Amino acid sequence: MNLDRVLSLRRKLHEDLTLQLSHCSPEGQNFPDFVNIVAQLLPKKVSREALNVTLRPLAGVVLTDPVIDDLSWRLAGNLKLLLSGRPILPWCGLTKPEWVHAIILEAWPQSQWVQVSKEKQLARGSQDRVERPGGRVLLRVCTGPPAGQTFMPFWSWAFVRHYRIILGFARFDREYIRGDPGPRPYSPLRDWRELTRLRIKVLAEPVEDSFTLCEANFIEIAEDAGCRRHNRNLLEQRRRPPTGLQRFNCPLNYSLDEVPCYRCEAGYDRCPAACHPRTYSRGLCCKCHRQSWFDPANPEKCVDCRK
Repeated sequence: MNLDRVLSLRRKLHEDLTLQLSHCSPEGQNFPDFVNIVAQLLPKKVSREALNVTLRPLAGVVLTDPVIDDLSWRLAGNLKLLLSGRPILPWCGLTKPEWVHAIILEAWPQSQWVQVSKEKQLARGSQDRVERPGGRVLLRVCTGPPAGQTFMPFWSWAFVRHYRIILGFARFDREYIRGDPGPRPYSPLRDWRELTRLRIKVLAEPVEDSFTLCEANFIEIAEDAGCRRHNRNLLEQRRRPPTGLQRFNCPLNYSLDEVPCYRCEAGYDRCPAACHPRTYSRGLCCKCHRQSWFDPANPEKCVDCRK
């Protein structure tokens, strides 16, 4: 699965459908015209009958931006189904494990308290709960039935370290162990926020004992050549090499020793190598009473207090 093509098709569908059909309501005699407009944006081999069934749930629905966005993801992320003559119905939840491609939109460190079994309590003399270090990741699924949906699973540090090579990171931190980073490419995993904007192929499975099917556990990451190539290029940019194909100059002119990317205030609305979505703003924190950086999406606490 070429994720670049999926993202390119999704962008094209969203822009053209917004331009032609924004706030329209396809119904009655207008519905065939709606199907024709969508068909012109897809490959010619797409089954018209399958596309008709796919778009039927939108009959009489006002095509607002969220509706168009959901439709664009659904069509782009499941194009193979349409090409094979199978319709893409609106996602209602996972009923079986699915391998999907996803983008990590944001990542932040967080600990989780987990229950310890009675056997381990007796063997180790530990408490009934232990703190497991790790963090949350905001995932945007790009392919498969849940294409376009976002999830926020907790991953432990042990889980991420286990898959660090598949994600594109170096096996060891050579600079920390030997004092010499060695030849490039070289990108050790040093901070949880470095997971931001990485692409992954991940196994999603339904959550047992859940009140809704719209939840999922992401339990395994698989090797994917396209994702790994994208991740290595991004991580190499964050190392700011002065030469080579991935040559990158920091927009704020920070040196790597002074401010690594995961400590920089620039978001990826301003810098392509950033480790968070929005550029931080400076202000006085009411909790720690210091001049600190604030995420515009969370103005009640500074970035340091949120950690």
